[in-house]
Amino acid sequence: MKILLPLTLALFSGASLATTPANHFECSGTGVSAYYTAGDTGVPHTLDFVIGGKTFSGNDTEITDEVTVLGHLLTITRTAVPDLRTDTLTLLLPDVNVSNSGAYKNFDTRVFSTRTRTSLGGSQKVEGVIQNNASRIVHCAGTTNDSAT
Repeated sequence: MKILLPLTLALFSGASLATTPANHFECSGTGVSAYYTAGDTGVPHTLDFVIGGKTFSGNDTEITDEVTVLGHLLTITRTAVPDLRTDTLTLLLPDVNVSNSGAYKNFDTRVFSTRTRTSLGGSQKVEGVIQNNASRIVHCAGTTNDSAT
């Protein structure tokens, strides 16, 4: 009987610590908002940025997801002018777990706006700094969105 009680408590404690990865994020900061929904198979991923009243959106293959030690770098192309520049928007999104459906976690992260100078002859043909970026802090909430799973 003495052995069963600690084992039962351990099982109960472990079950109560179960978490679910957040799949819906809403972020806002000075002059910028970002919204990201990560759907399961068959449900599209969406990434939207609102900057100065203009919306820039990407779905599925339009979103680049680079996993780094900082988290996910979720990037969409804002504009591309061949042989001149590419402008991108990137949300740095850490891994976030929530305790149950409907729960949310608040955190701060950054949105990056990057201009990459390009050349049809390759980056070796571009003189000087190739990538210039600016970033803004955004305050985010991550939650589970049952319609996205």
